[in-house]
Amino acid sequence: MALTPQASALSQLGTAMAMNASKGAIDSAYGKARDDLTGNDYYKTWFDNGTGASNMYANALGMNGADGYKTARDAFQASPGYDWRVQQGMDALNRTAAARGGLAGGGQSMALMDYGQKQASNEWANWLNGLNGVSTQGMAAAAGKTGQQNQLANLDYRYGGALANIYMGGTKDAMSA
Repeated sequence: MALTPQASALSQLGTAMAMNASKGAIDSAYGKARDDLTGNDYYKTWFDNGTGASNMYANALGMNGADGYKTARDAFQASPGYDWRVQQGMDALNRTAAARGGLAGGGQSMALMDYGQKQASNEWANWLNGLNGVSTQGMAAAAGKTGQQNQLANLDYRYGGALANIYMGGTKDAMSA
């Protein structure tokens, strides 16, 4: 049974209104979901710290040339643990030498130099391990950000599918009226 032109126009208007209402609901839900996924960058601090640690680690290994190595060495020597430990050890060696009356002797100079070299080597290894740990945390944050991007891509895909369904349904209804 064919519809009158007026009934057909009303049917098409009803279809268009239903399509617009559906699209509005989907747009609202889509916008909220996107905002939820992108509104806070929970991984930023970890990612940025990891990137910095990875760059400093590469500097320390000489991968970024002499300037990079100097940057790493300066950062290492300025670290509070290094200065404090070296100074504490040297003070203890000097107190021991002073108690024995050998503070100004060549043996004391050798002991201080040997201690300083060993302490620097140990602290360098500890510092590199610390950089590696922060770099690993940054890599985990990068994986989290990748997962978030996958969620956004899936959301976009589902949004496109929902819109296509609305328009296909509206087209079918319009054609049958």
